[in-house]
Amino acid sequence: MSKLDEVNERIRILGSAQKLKDILMPDSRKWYQFCSSLDVIEDTNEAIEYYSNFDWPKLVGGQYLSVYGLLQCIFVQQDAVINLAESLGCKDITKKDFTHERKTRNVAVGHPTKFNDKGEIWYTFVNRNMLAKDNIYLTQESRNGSKWQIIITDKVIEGHLLKIESILIYIEKFILETLKIQPPYGE
Repeated sequence: MSKLDEVNERIRILGSAQKLKDILMPDSRKWYQFCSSLDVIEDTNEAIEYYSNFDWPKLVGGQYLSVYGLLQCIFVQQDAVINLAESLGCKDITKKDFTHERKTRNVAVGHPTKFNDKGEIWYTFVNRNMLAKDNIYLTQESRNGSKWQIIITDKVIEGHLLKIESILIYIEKFILETLKIQPPYGE
């Protein structure tokens, strides 16, 4: 079990505390958002870990599915963490915490056919000839020129998971301090 999974599980255990249920369950939307967010964090983490350990597909379709899937999983996991915090009334976690990662995903695979960056429209291509598990090469074109970007997937994954883990630890502490309870799982 990864450290991220451990923290997520501790938050899930805190979710069974009566004090937290008393806060979340009267508004079923908060309770469902809390539970759904925890599940999605776990599910996307499994997919991200799988990407790190699987054999790169030989067929280009599988390669594209892998790259698009990885970046989408990272994006969805960020949304789940933001929504987890929101369900608890923790306003400190927002999309601003993930600005760079979200822009990278949007440019590469979210909205590559027309991306507005500070008033300049860019058109992005994943370079098929250089598509690899470790590196995603992007070519970007605009009316004013070209630029290239390399997404080093190991670094993206590592940085993302460290950030998610630290935010989950923050959320865990937020729950403990808000509820003024001792963790039922020890420290």
